[in-house]
Amino acid sequence: MESGGLPVPEHPERPTPAIRISDAERDTVINQLRHAMGDGRIDLAEFEERSAVVYNARFEQDLEPVLADLPTVAAPPAPMRAPAVDRRWMVCGMSGREWRGSWRPARQNVVLTVMGGQEIDLTSVDATDIEIVAFTMMGGIEITVPRGALVDDGGFFVMGSSTTKLDPPEGTPVMRVRIRSYGLMGSSEVFHPKKKKRKNRAELE
Repeated sequence: MESGGLPVPEHPERPTPAIRISDAERDTVINQLRHAMGDGRIDLAEFEERSAVVYNARFEQDLEPVLADLPTVAAPPAPMRAPAVDRRWMVCGMSGREWRGSWRPARQNVVLTVMGGQEIDLTSVDATDIEIVAFTMMGGIEITVPRGALVDDGGFFVMGSSTTKLDPPEGTPVMRVRIRSYGLMGSSEVFHPKKKKRKNRAELE
């Protein structure tokens, strides 16, 4: 354009500002990565590496490389959520019990095991703040927590053992778990899920 014979420069378009992401958006991407790991598209090491990028991401474009080589997963309809339960009793006597998959823990979970065993897996539960109080007599309890969880554990055993094998979380914890275990002639173990070993070409042939 010209005004009075002099060219008037046009105003350049302003760049679109980067959009910051929310915690809910980070959780959505983490769920997509879990789905990809369940399909065998990525292994546990890749899941942990990409999850670290997600938790440190600030803008939408930071998430693009994480999902660039993965198929788009349609978001499932939101499930009907029951009211939060304040306390759950998990009792096992002279038998075994497993809590796995998408079971819903309460805010406080009281675990009573007598001459038996209970396995509690928290890696797929829809919860971020959990308390477990366990009492064991002549039995055992195993608690599996996801990598990246912040765990506060304590308690004591008489004529028994308590073992905790956890890596410190990096970045924002994915879950907070408070564990108090007490026992007589029993045992308690807290650990991460085992990493799957990659098979080399010679083992596959």
